[in-house]
Amino acid sequence: MIAQNFVGMASYFTFIPAVLVLLVKPYCKNLFVRFHAFQSIFFNAAYFVIVICLYVVGSLTAGFFPDPVMEPLLGVFSASCFILWSVCVLKAYQGEKFKLPVIGELAEQQSVEDEGENQS
Repeated sequence: MIAQNFVGMASYFTFIPAVLVLLVKPYCKNLFVRFHAFQSIFFNAAYFVIVICLYVVGSLTAGFFPDPVMEPLLGVFSASCFILWSVCVLKAYQGEKFKLPVIGELAEQQSVEDEGENQS
């Protein structure tokens, strides 16, 4: 069996490992691993929704804000997300439960709620 910190860390490498972790025993019952898997899924979903919104806003305001304004904004956002992602990976590897604002609370609630349903 692979150590929980490695599995928690691996769940941050796209949403595919995170979903697999939630389906495979014994990891699907481990609260630490489940938390990181859910946080990864929510983080990836939020990232893609915000990137799509930035592209839509950029295309709607193309006459007002030329690409030299929107591209750096997208770059700063992506760099910030990469830093947050790196912190999450490192904290999972260290065996810590690092909660992102809003997303971390949702992940914790989801991991505990599903665990209660699995015990029934």
